Amino acid sequence: MPYKDDITLSKCLTKILRHRAKEEGLEITKEGFVKITDILEHRFFKGKYTVDDIKRVVASNDKRRFSLRSTDRNLEICANQGHSIKDITELILIPITQAETFGVIHGTYFKNWHKIKTEGLSRMRRNHIHFAKGLPTDGNIISGMRNDCQVYIYINLPLSIAEGLKFFTSANQVILSPGDEDGVIKPKYFLKVHSSNGQKAMEAGENKIAIGSEHNLHNNLKIQSLYVKGYFNNVQSQLVEYFSTFGNITRNHFGPGFAFIDFSDPNSVEKVMSHKVHIFKGRKLYVDYNRNSIRVPVNSEETQKNIHEAIVSKLEPLDNFDQEFFCLADILQPDFSESFSRYNILCADLYNVLGRAYPDVVVHRFGSSLTGLAFGNSDVDIYLSNVSRSKDEVKKLWGLKKLLMRSGLFTNCLVIAAAKIPIVKCLHRRTNIQCDINIKSNLGVHNSALVHYYLSADVKIRRAMLIIKYWARCLNISGKQNLFTSYCLTLMFIFVLQREPYKLSSVCSLQERVYDDSVWADSVRKDHRFNTEKIQSTPLKDIVRQFFEFYANFDFTSHIISPYLGEILPLAYFECPEQIPDCYQTYRQLLRADDDGSMRFTIKCPVSVQDPFEHSRNVSANVGVSTLQRFQLALKRATEIFAGDRILYRLCTEQITQPRASHPVGQIIDDAFELKLTRSANLRYLTLHQSTGDESLDDRWFESLKRFLLMVFKDFLLFTQEEVRDDESRSKGIKATNQKDIHDNVQYIFSTKVNVWTSRKQTAKLLDLSGANGLVERELAITEHLKKSRPPFVDLPAPLVSFKMKIVRDEGGATICISKISSYKKLYKSFICLMYGLIPTWLEHYEKDLNDSAMNSIKS
Repeated sequence: MPYKDDITLSKCLTKILRHRAKEEGLEITKEGFVKITDILEHRFFKGKYTVDDIKRVVASNDKRRFSLRSTDRNLEICANQGHSIKDITELILIPITQAETFGVIHGTYFKNWHKIKTEGLSRMRRNHIHFAKGLPTDGNIISGMRNDCQVYIYINLPLSIAEGLKFFTSANQVILSPGDEDGVIKPKYFLKVHSSNGQKAMEAGENKIAIGSEHNLHNNLKIQSLYVKGYFNNVQSQLVEYFSTFGNITRNHFGPGFAFIDFSDPNSVEKVMSHKVHIFKGRKLYVDYNRNSIRVPVNSEETQKNIHEAIVSKLEPLDNFDQEFFCLADILQPDFSESFSRYNILCADLYNVLGRAYPDVVVHRFGSSLTGLAFGNSDVDIYLSNVSRSKDEVKKLWGLKKLLMRSGLFTNCLVIAAAKIPIVKCLHRRTNIQCDINIKSNLGVHNSALVHYYLSADVKIRRAMLIIKYWARCLNISGKQNLFTSYCLTLMFIFVLQREPYKLSSVCSLQERVYDDSVWADSVRKDHRFNTEKIQSTPLKDIVRQFFEFYANFDFTSHIISPYLGEILPLAYFECPEQIPDCYQTYRQLLRADDDGSMRFTIKCPVSVQDPFEHSRNVSANVGVSTLQRFQLALKRATEIFAGDRILYRLCTEQITQPRASHPVGQIIDDAFELKLTRSANLRYLTLHQSTGDESLDDRWFESLKRFLLMVFKDFLLFTQEEVRDDESRSKGIKATNQKDIHDNVQYIFSTKVNVWTSRKQTAKLLDLSGANGLVERELAITEHLKKSRPPFVDLPAPLVSFKMKIVRDEGGATICISKISSYKKLYKSFICLMYGLIPTWLEHYEKDLNDSAMNSIKS
């Protein structure tokens, strides 16, 4: 018989034996026993089940809900507890006459707590109030409460017995009490109450659920949504109006027979739940918390803001670097020594929950929780090996989610199927740890083991990386989307330690004499001992400073950071397979079989940091140009901060102001206009082709910018151009006639009698430009079309627009200064407003096209 039929039989027996035996015409004794022959003749069971089926269900029931006995050749069955039939007065129970060493705990839910804390526990329609001797997570508790209970109420057993309350133990070790004469156990008998997240308990007399703070757990988790059903159809608007009397509603969603009502304030939800009954249009509504909307606060912006404010206030009065570090570490990792025991509890619970379905499962913890870089509010990353993978991996994750939810040990379970590596996110109740579980890739496990290996070489390495990680978070340099990942920054720091003066071993040298059959050699020698004499003799302050100094002067546009070799590699190496060093044999073999280019190392991005195991992976591929620019500005500022005092305080508080290319710095005053252009971080079209002279990169970029601007005004916008050099520029040239690297600030006068700058966007939509090869070809096609439709006004006595433009070099870029000479009506103003947005956009696309062209020339 299938397992689901056993469940159905168990539920039917429970219903009959506890509640409906007399109503269904079955004879039931005062001890609660019913003859099995009578049960098998009942309409619920006749023809469906046998005596053997009932025996099997009784023997296999995990909560031991039933007992069997033989009398006068009859086999009888009873439910061990949970009865509401009043005639059962001699149930087989063992009285508890004195206080025992075990706990007496009642499990319930948040929605019931408001009533319980004022009125007490009630047996309601049942004969007894049920208790367990421990918590569901203890492992040896058979029955007494549901696994998903959210509130645990501990009874003061000595006081209760002393004041006449009776307690009994059932055959399956459930503690039962009929309560007082009203069937109630009053709140004065509550010893303590706490929530299911296992945090510190508070005295029950305070009528609060303990969560480690004075806030209610729902407010802490910010449940702002209700689940509602039981209303008539076509009353949605009236239902929303009814609940709006409790607070401001931000969103409502109606499904088939149910509704979600979201409030702006969690207190509004509590106000709704404090009402015992909600009657709407003559019907009683079912109202409960929408627990799927819980937002766990561990990584909330508000929590991180509070932590940052605490750090800043503690660091401000300190002026010693080591004191600053220990203050920072105490707040970021307040229970560092206890964290590992919490991680072990989490992993043990995962194994116990999943082990029945997957006996060979192994729980691997990786990420910051393994490397020792986890902050107090960090998530834990988990990889599960030996979980049989089906073709539909996401479907397997949904199965894992169901197992986790059923266990009662995990909540807030969510499958994120659209991620590159699909995961299940969940919250572990006992430790209040948020964890991300995947069954697809174990690369993170090996990467974390490697990082842990390096960070364990000396305590200063982990301390320095902790500072760098928090600094990057404060300045919005690390995180998701187009930012640096913590793993990328850690590899970059390890790379600095592989250089002079520390010279830690490269990953390649750690893999010597290690044999691995996997595609990527992801093992290292565990017997290797790093030479850390230089690190031990160097102050922590200097180790951190050297990280900032190294990358403040690093040329990201033309080099690859390779912790595998511990060397800086030219980008050209990974564009031409024949130039790849011999030590990348596995990578070269894969390239030969790579038909679609998916195994090539990605270098068409601002930063290139190679994964030490998966050599085709650029771990910084998602870093955007603006992020790199902000990173470089922050590095330079950090090196300046290290020259003063209160270093960590200033690193965490001094923000970097960065002009963005998409929003250039510019202003129009009267008829004069200035536009600030920042030099891009990605100038591979300049760095891949070395200059024949001794020009600097800034010189070459400035010359390229001038050529670009002349092309824009002459070729795109059909202005005539005249170059003008002022006396100051001329005198500077005379003073340094023997120098080859002079790039004077130059002025031009532009004028035109044809307007081809308006309607360019609309014209682009009319033309078929899908085959255009880059910005120049596209814009020239638009200009040619507009030129034909708008002939020049040759008979005009003066140009439509004429202006003087000066290009001035400054630090990190250049400034375009434009001043009006003449204009027809308001054309100058419309022209300038358009240029304010178009020039930076065109420059960005122009340089991207040049970069792509330079890379293609290397390939060919």
